[in-house]
Amino acid sequence: MRQSGNDTRPLILLVFANDRIAYLENIPKERQRLSHLLKPVAEQLNLEVKELDYSTVAGVIDALNIDRERLVILHFAGHSGTRLLQLDEGTVYAEGLATKLNECSQLQLVFLNGCNNVRLVKALVDVGIPNVIGTRQSIGDKTAQDFSEGFFSALAEQGLSVACAYEQACSDVQTSWGQQYRSLAINQDAASQDWAWIREFSTGGGWRLEEAANPCNRLPSLLHGGVLPAKPFKNLYYYTESDAEIFFGRCQATLDILNALDKPEPVILLHGGTGVGKSSFLKAGLIPRLLSRGQTLHYFRYSEYDPKYSLGIQIFGKDETLNVRNDLPATNSVLATVWIIDQMEEIFLQYSGDNPAHIIPDRLQELLTVLHNLLYPLDGKTKAILCIRKEWYSELEYACEQYKLDCWKYFLPPLNKQAIIEIIEAPAKVHYLYDKYRLEIENTEDNRLAEQIADDLLKDKNSNITPTLQIILSKLWQRVEKHEHRIWNEKLYLEEQKTGLLLENYLDQQVQDIADKEAWGKSAKNSGLLLDVLHSHVTPQNTAKTLHYKEYDNLYSHVDYRLPLLIALKNRYLIIEPQSDKDNDTLTKTRLAHDTIAQLIATRFAESELPGQKARRLLNEWKKNWSDRAVTGERKEPVLDSFALKMIEKGQYGTINWQQDRVESAIIQKSRKHYRYKNIYNLTALISIFVISILLIFLAIQLPDIQIENKIDDINKKYSLVSGEFKENSRNKDIAIKDSLIIMGKELEAIEDEKINKRYLIFKYEMLANLFLMRAVVKIRTTNEKTADNDHAIIYGKVLLEKINDYDAYDNKLNKQDMYYKAIYYLMHAYAIKHCQGDKTAIITVEHLKSHLSKKYLATTLTDNDTCLYEILTEDKE
Repeated sequence: MRQSGNDTRPLILLVFANDRIAYLENIPKERQRLSHLLKPVAEQLNLEVKELDYSTVAGVIDALNIDRERLVILHFAGHSGTRLLQLDEGTVYAEGLATKLNECSQLQLVFLNGCNNVRLVKALVDVGIPNVIGTRQSIGDKTAQDFSEGFFSALAEQGLSVACAYEQACSDVQTSWGQQYRSLAINQDAASQDWAWIREFSTGGGWRLEEAANPCNRLPSLLHGGVLPAKPFKNLYYYTESDAEIFFGRCQATLDILNALDKPEPVILLHGGTGVGKSSFLKAGLIPRLLSRGQTLHYFRYSEYDPKYSLGIQIFGKDETLNVRNDLPATNSVLATVWIIDQMEEIFLQYSGDNPAHIIPDRLQELLTVLHNLLYPLDGKTKAILCIRKEWYSELEYACEQYKLDCWKYFLPPLNKQAIIEIIEAPAKVHYLYDKYRLEIENTEDNRLAEQIADDLLKDKNSNITPTLQIILSKLWQRVEKHEHRIWNEKLYLEEQKTGLLLENYLDQQVQDIADKEAWGKSAKNSGLLLDVLHSHVTPQNTAKTLHYKEYDNLYSHVDYRLPLLIALKNRYLIIEPQSDKDNDTLTKTRLAHDTIAQLIATRFAESELPGQKARRLLNEWKKNWSDRAVTGERKEPVLDSFALKMIEKGQYGTINWQQDRVESAIIQKSRKHYRYKNIYNLTALISIFVISILLIFLAIQLPDIQIENKIDDINKKYSLVSGEFKENSRNKDIAIKDSLIIMGKELEAIEDEKINKRYLIFKYEMLANLFLMRAVVKIRTTNEKTADNDHAIIYGKVLLEKINDYDAYDNKLNKQDMYYKAIYYLMHAYAIKHCQGDKTAIITVEHLKSHLSKKYLATTLTDNDTCLYEILTEDKE
């Protein structure tokens, strides 16, 4: 296994050597001065300064082996020759030192402060060390001390680049000559020779010490050479390995995980919130860096798990997983083989247990058993990274503890301000990205555009920063993509900001764009079909769901434009094709673009009053009723009431095809058959009545009104009794009157308006409005579920108002004012229930209706039995 110290900070290694015979008096002074110069700055930049004050060959080799991945500066002070450095014990030669330093991937500067080491300098530059400072001849001991102090003071304290620090040090000490030499040759007059120090470089001298603190500069280099993506931003698509060169903002997290792979724990539990960008971090941030340093790894995305194949086949490539460890191919690599399993929350989402916090799903048990066999006994050759949303992190942690898996935990935080700025400015600052995208960012003296965008994003503590940022940047890119000069400035950003930058705005904009631009767009939006298709890509746990094309085609087979609709959603980044390594699979599936969109769509779907969503809610409710009767063994299956049937038929093209569901199809077919027979029966009865009426015309004129009025009076008596029991607010009473409310409602609905005089017509709709209102309240009190009865109450309440307005005000048989107040009260109560069930606009209607009631009537009528309305009006009064 790769050796590494516990400290992961970038390292400045100071090596000092002296000779007992040719003793250099200024070496101890140089050590003291450099330590005093560098350590405060290193502490500020989170660097480490390590000193080898008594140097041996073994000590230098150990230091370079142990810390080769974090060494950024090597400074040597002592005697040297053309091809060697003399240590306190032993000698280091040019070829070997060049080879060792070539293994130090982060090394930026080597300073050889000894005499005449030009060949060693050349050997180091030839292997690619960016900056090397040495000498072409002998140098004085005091001059050497002054030069190194001047150089490191400029580099560390003043923050100058290597090139500028070198030039400044040269000009500062060129007056100091004639000191004792740091040479293995005989002493000679330095003043008689040319300037001794030289600076050779392979990549320029612009490097500054502060860059060592940047985690991006401490990562393994990417394997460049691939084709850059067509656009620098991905919208709501997650990033993949092919996007590594445009992925920014996660250097510290990448470095943390790379360092964690050197820790003894074999499992890394990576967790973070929804929308923080975990999959993009793994695919475009971590995996390319692991590959660039030659690491063998296997990645599996659990959302792409196929139940047709075993877990072992899909993750480990074989059914027999007990001997996975023994079957690993032999390798000479010191790097561990890593298995990365992403989206582990899917295991819990698929589990239907009552207490998943303490019951480990079977599939997770299988996986953890295999992982234990793979990782133990510990030898550092195998590692696993398990990635999960923070909502299920504690469950996975508990399961790992039960299976004795030692874990190192890492939380991926939301993007901070510096990361956001880095993401925004990278395409304009990184040279190879600028050459591709030609994007320029225009800042002013008072405003840095990237900082302004970052501040605006961070103001909203509840926003999902990562997806929102990608939407903003994608929209800004779209604004300039076709311009000859692609320039972002504050004006462009503010114009885009006016259209709305949040996820809700983005969803609304894309749906409206479809409605405006597609021939079928308005119909799809207004019917609720667009929302329904999006919702079909949402899991019951409100996460993004993958849907097979074949399944989608079946669900919406009744919609002629179903495929153009799906393409329109994909073109607007609301629906995506899962980005899988298996190209043949991606052509058969679609997936919601992001989990954060899933939560938003689920809320919109639940609150929608569009025909498709109303029809779906009614079908779900009656389907549950149907299923409940089947469980209890009741033979008689429910039939939709006429209102529900009409609503479902109206919304059938705004929701999934109910003909694909056996139960839903049976409910609707049975209901249609019921009303067809009922219509035939009614028609037959009407014909019979018509024939009889020819014979009994006088009786036919006189009797019907009396009979219908008597029937309404009979219903009114039962209605008064049930109303009294309802007001007792007792669960047992509610259950007892439930069926009576339904029966009375159907009886009143069956009475035709044309056969009732105006006064009894008002009585009919007054009872209907209150009956459905009581049915809604009873269902809420007994099951706490939403119901369509409340909508019926609103409909009948409005009809009641119409009938009251048509009634003769001089008929003293009816108190028109009292009946008007009742109608207003029923409507106000029904809208109050809608408000309490989450309809944010209903409270406006409640307040409007309240203004039409007298305070006296409200005070005498309102009771705490009407819970929701009582709370609203009580709160208003307070």
